Amino acid sequence: MAAMIKRSGTVPLSFVISGRAEVSAMKMSLVVNNMHRFKSLDLDVPQTRAHSDSEFFEAFSQPVPLLQSLTISNYANSNFAFPLKFLGGSAPNLRYMKLSTNSHIPWDSGLFAHLTTLDVSRPGKHGFGNPPSLRMLLSALARMPGLEILILRCCLSPFAPPRRWVPMLICQISGGWR
Repeated sequence: MAAMIKRSGTVPLSFVISGRAEVSAMKMSLVVNNMHRFKSLDLDVPQTRAHSDSEFFEAFSQPVPLLQSLTISNYANSNFAFPLKFLGGSAPNLRYMKLSTNSHIPWDSGLFAHLTTLDVSRPGKHGFGNPPSLRMLLSALARMPGLEILILRCCLSPFAPPRRWVPMLICQISGGWR
């Protein structure tokens, strides 16, 4: 793997990291040292890593200025918040994010700022432990001016009653419905 990364020079990289197999310290070091070159990142962390998810994700604290696509799958029963420094806290070229996880990136994270597509689903029968309030979600959407596609599955609190002002705010965020 080291030889392939070295031969690639400065070309942006697409990484798929699966927790199905243990990632050696050497491979993890290669990944972390080349995060500034990530074009796409697909992290798949199954239930067997549930006890160490936060430690695993803390390794990804470097800025990712070229990142365009981020997919995180974590089918563990754990419910942790990603570290605040996850991917440096912002990604100016990130346009696509798909989260299929019981854990969450804080809704006020700078990683959401430039998205055009956001797909969030919470695996499991009842979604995740601390769903965002409708107000929190709408506030986050207001900070995503370029968002074109929004897919939410099992993401909102079932106890959040709709408010009268919500449809008007959604129209403003989406640019209006015709």
